[in-house]
Amino acid sequence: MKTFLAVLAVVLCSFIGSAFPATITVNPGQTIASGIAAASAGDTVVVNAGSYTGSISGKSGVRVQASGIVTVYGGTNLTCNNCSIVGFRFDHGSVWIKGNDILLEGNQFKGKGGSEDYGNLFGERITVRRNLFYGVRIPEDLASIGGGNYEHNDVLQFWDNNGEVLRNVLIEENIFTDYVQGVFLALETGTLSRVSN
Repeated sequence: MKTFLAVLAVVLCSFIGSAFPATITVNPGQTIASGIAAASAGDTVVVNAGSYTGSISGKSGVRVQASGIVTVYGGTNLTCNNCSIVGFRFDHGSVWIKGNDILLEGNQFKGKGGSEDYGNLFGERITVRRNLFYGVRIPEDLASIGGGNYEHNDVLQFWDNNGEVLRNVLIEENIFTDYVQGVFLALETGTLSRVSN
């Protein structure tokens, strides 16, 4: 009986070994990507104060949280499900959100300038809360810089020309500055069922 219980315990541990959430810490000198790569669904990656280069890629089931002032020279790509990015300062970076059950909260995005959007979003059950989007500094006189085209400088944009959907989205308590169009939800196909709530 003892042998059976020991074998059962080993088998159970092999199945549920990653069922217990872990916290992975990233410090200056390390890359945020290495912390995310080491994480499994349910884990939290805590990034300690400092400056980091390279974009942050989201991972399904993983929360990436800044601890203190964390500046990232790059943007973030949240092509994932049940994932979140919380509390970062992105310098000259944008956000790409594509997936379900995504949280983007308490971040700052200093825009790249030109005709770059601050962010794009596609998917379902997305929350964008208490973020600051700023810094493009669109000049009032485009002729003074040799012309320019800022018509695509949106804060958050959606389009549906490839079958994308945007449903059950909450955008609240954000600050948008220096943009042409704030929340721009385009329906190129005219299929209204692609966007709801």
